[in-house]
Amino acid sequence: MKRYLICTLVSLSTAVFAIHPDQAKDTDSLPRIVTLLPNLVSPLGVEPGVPSYFVAMSPSGTLDPCDWIYWGPKDVLEPYFNDPTGLRGPVIRVKLSDNIAQTEPGRFSDETVYAIQRMKGQDPRNFQYHELQWGPYPVMAVKARIGKKIALMAWVGLNDPDSGAALMFNLVYPEQNNAPNNQEEAFWNQFLSSTKLLAEPEYFKAMGQDLQPGYTIVRACGSKLKMTAEKREGDGVVQVVVIPMEKSLSYRCYDIKECQLGSQWKQGAPLVKVHGMICNQKGNWSASSGEVTSILVETVPEFSINGEDEHASSGMWVYQAASNPC
Repeated sequence: MKRYLICTLVSLSTAVFAIHPDQAKDTDSLPRIVTLLPNLVSPLGVEPGVPSYFVAMSPSGTLDPCDWIYWGPKDVLEPYFNDPTGLRGPVIRVKLSDNIAQTEPGRFSDETVYAIQRMKGQDPRNFQYHELQWGPYPVMAVKARIGKKIALMAWVGLNDPDSGAALMFNLVYPEQNNAPNNQEEAFWNQFLSSTKLLAEPEYFKAMGQDLQPGYTIVRACGSKLKMTAEKREGDGVVQVVVIPMEKSLSYRCYDIKECQLGSQWKQGAPLVKVHGMICNQKGNWSASSGEVTSILVETVPEFSINGEDEHASSGMWVYQAASNPC
């Protein structure tokens, strides 16, 4: 069968009856890490080992991963930002590292490890180094003297081969002390040891894709899309409908492939992988991201939306493709 890809723009007002809104709802239920560490291009799919009452805050009021984001109780962080000498308990801060990169998949390079271990020279007696894994994410944890203070730090690789991005975590303890006490150090060690990889499908949500039967909610470029997938029984044609949740969003599909879900959750379920580009344009600000979206496809006698209809007022994109296995 000759393969084809058709794109049609469809009016939202025309399609509300066809896409079954009760089956394409935004669950709005996200893993805690998305709230504690938002706006990462390469997300971290873990359940952090910090108390449930910890929140994410910054002195500027904006959670920017390029600057320090603090995790701690709100009633501890707020006064700390006003008076750093009045910290009432240990907290954690995190940001994208300025000088450490992950250049190898699943691990830090020997050169990077060696560079970190050179910190031992300042105070060999108080230096500690160990490696661990948060699922697929490599972690280098260090205790070292920097100037007059003992610092507890950890670098976490995000397994992004394009950017080499790594996060730097740091224990924050009372400024007037030169070293953390036993309780503060135990809190830090508990954080490192109890942070775990998220279970499926929460891991997928942290990665920006909330898979539901027949559709996926995609978080990218500071906004969301709904993407549905259906396979027609008669001819095997697959139809994907892309519904932006903001008018500033645009989408372009490059390829649609059929395969099976390889995860333990719903293993072997029929799946569609949609290769495309998401763009968000708001005034002078813009963002774009190439995405491969996984959608649990449903087989139907006829498509919910007639992809051959065209309307002047466009509110969604409809793509069709002949069967094309991964």
